[in-house]
Amino acid sequence: MKSVPEFITAHRDISLRIHGRQRPEHAAVHELQSRLRTVQEDPSSLYGWVDIILAGIEGGVRSGATAYALAQALINRQNELAAKKVSPVLQGAS
Repeated sequence: MKSVPEFITAHRDISLRIHGRQRPEHAAVHELQSRLRTVQEDPSSLYGWVDIILAGIEGGVRSGATAYALAQALINRQNELAAKKVSPVLQGAS
């Protein structure tokens, strides 16, 4: 299995091969919006959710982030979310 930076680098290489270097960041945003519509229509679409993740990675790469920076941002964000307290509203919902 690839590490997260290796995965991101491989996806960047695939994206560059398919779309070239001239694809602007707003194209990645448009792709993300399109994929969001897909999961709104079918929330059980696993590929739809994966496409959202890949569009987010592509947007980060196209905005100039390195594979390592994106991987670190994923870890940092997960740590931030893990540190959050559970909403009192959700605690009473179970």
